[in-house]
Amino acid sequence: MIKATFTDYISKYRGKIVRYVVATWPASRNNDAGSITVFREFENGKKQVRRLCFRPIAGYMIDNSDSRWWCNAIMDCNALSNGDNVYGHALSDEEIATITEAHPNFRWTLQKAGDCNCAKAMKLLQQWLKDPDVELLVGAHYDRLALNRSFIRYGKDRRMAILKFVRENAGSENWPITKIKFVMNGHTEKEYGEWKSFKDNYGKSFSYESYKYLISRKIKKCDLGLYRDYIEMAKECGHNVKDKYWYAPKNLKKAHDKVMAEVELVREARRQEQARQAKKETELKMAEFRKVAKKFKDLITKFHGLTAYVPQDTETVDKHAKALHQCLVYADYIGKMARQKCLLVFIADSNGKPVATAEIMSDGKLGQFYGNELHHNYEKMKPSADAEKALSKWLKMFEDSKVKLHQRKEAA
Repeated sequence: MIKATFTDYISKYRGKIVRYVVATWPASRNNDAGSITVFREFENGKKQVRRLCFRPIAGYMIDNSDSRWWCNAIMDCNALSNGDNVYGHALSDEEIATITEAHPNFRWTLQKAGDCNCAKAMKLLQQWLKDPDVELLVGAHYDRLALNRSFIRYGKDRRMAILKFVRENAGSENWPITKIKFVMNGHTEKEYGEWKSFKDNYGKSFSYESYKYLISRKIKKCDLGLYRDYIEMAKECGHNVKDKYWYAPKNLKKAHDKVMAEVELVREARRQEQARQAKKETELKMAEFRKVAKKFKDLITKFHGLTAYVPQDTETVDKHAKALHQCLVYADYIGKMARQKCLLVFIADSNGKPVATAEIMSDGKLGQFYGNELHHNYEKMKPSADAEKALSKWLKMFEDSKVKLHQRKEAA
């Protein structure tokens, strides 16, 4: 793992505004100096990462692979998205021009926002695209409300009530939305502070109803984890934990043990249902695979001791994939072939030893064509010249057979 520092910038990708975060690290004993873009956030809110990891103590780190592929973010990227861990900078003139060229009317919101960094500009743009009235909030210096996703989703009456409260209570424009709603409901700032400072050993707070229950019962801090576990299991069982019957049990230990027994039944029922569903889907997929493969059972060509053919069963696919260190099973090429998204063509030597794999796309064109992928080296993965000729011969027969199949279909 590599410890890095992060910077960001805004650019355009396929006509859309994107914020990129770049990781940079110095040379060390184990790694050369380098940099790579590890996070990108689109104007529609979509987030993607590559080579990015998170350690509870060390924070965001970069893995040592050489992967260049982007994947949708499933980890918590809020710190990068909000710019907390990023050495940000005020928007440059070039970045402002890029944003306003794509969204001309957004320039007024940017002007009212004043100097803002890339992270804030992206958040404002995302909110503005959902509701252009964000401009009015920014102009009134209610930036925190403008950036709050919950506030934008509220109905008009609810938003107007919150704005009225903020206007009448100086300083409340900088409060979190939960505090505003809490005080609007008749509570005091002191009560809010006491509630939010009440946390378990992991630093997590509770709902206000749960907090009042725990305080009234004088639950020890060491038992707060037991209560949280009880609430989470009750949720999993489908119970309404906002109902007092569930969030305020008379005997926490008994309620916890009862829900724990119930959740085990729920999980076992879920496992059995998932297993039945998976078995049904697998059987259907295997049947469709064999049905597609059978069409090409007689399409076999030979060249210099090599045989090109379409596998007729999944066991053959599994053995072939293992021999060539390919991901045919893990990447579900069996399912792709069953859905007629592609066709697998195997090439083996005279002893049946796997030599190469070709992927024929649904339009009849050649997709991927690789030999042994053990070392993930492109040059070493290239099939031999004989394997290429064996495949070419098979493709010729394939083209001819497609015409015949098409003619038989028309005649029928």
